[in-house]
Amino acid sequence: MPIKLFDLVPQPSGVFFSPSCLRTRLALIHKQLPFEVEEVTYHDLRFIWKDRLEVQKATTPIIQREDGSYLMDSDKIAAYLDKEYPDRPNLFIPEAIAPVDLVSAGYSQAKQAAADYHAHMTPHRSVWGIFAPLMAKLFDGETRAYWTSDARLGEGVWAKVSSRTEQERAEIVKQLHERIKEATADKLANGNLFFTSPSKPGYTDFYVLSDYRLLRSVSPKLAYDVYEADERCAAWLERMKQAYPMPEVWERDPKE
Repeated sequence: MPIKLFDLVPQPSGVFFSPSCLRTRLALIHKQLPFEVEEVTYHDLRFIWKDRLEVQKATTPIIQREDGSYLMDSDKIAAYLDKEYPDRPNLFIPEAIAPVDLVSAGYSQAKQAAADYHAHMTPHRSVWGIFAPLMAKLFDGETRAYWTSDARLGEGVWAKVSSRTEQERAEIVKQLHERIKEATADKLANGNLFFTSPSKPGYTDFYVLSDYRLLRSVSPKLAYDVYEADERCAAWLERMKQAYPMPEVWERDPKE
């Protein structure tokens, strides 16, 4: 049977917003593997998948492999895909001729470079701070109460995020945009087409696109102000959409 990806939505038929799920979706497309998608909600994770996977806390993405077994966590899934399908394009060194030596220093360095660059470019805390108040509106009441609770986030976190002024949010957007401008000037100059390598996309590009999707899933304006207002980034986004067509993802986003 084909691989199945369990992708997170705020409610059935809602937007695909999870950055980690998007990275796995992109990885499956990159590896040229057929797969099916099944939606899951936070309610499913808490009351179905926790027991099904026999874990303390179920998180997405989850894939069901061709042998019927499950694997959770985007980084573990990426490692599995590169190991299980070595003759397909490598996720972290896309320009390399397959198969890539997965125990080589070069491969380890490429994986670490992707993680480091993502952490530098778009700190998750800042992105989440402007995304979360908008996403919270898309949940049902029970899920919203769980998702915004101190028990999940830490004491006072939601109170701080949800009470930010328009001016404070605008300042965060400005700072994020400046960081994107710096990143594209560094990585997408002198004819370079992608973040992972000059001519082919890979996992660093997946990190950047997944953060973009987080904002795009709740606000086209936010996504534009942070990412698309930068010309290099806008051109890169078009290249990524051509390389990884996902109409089923983009069509669920808000239109304005």
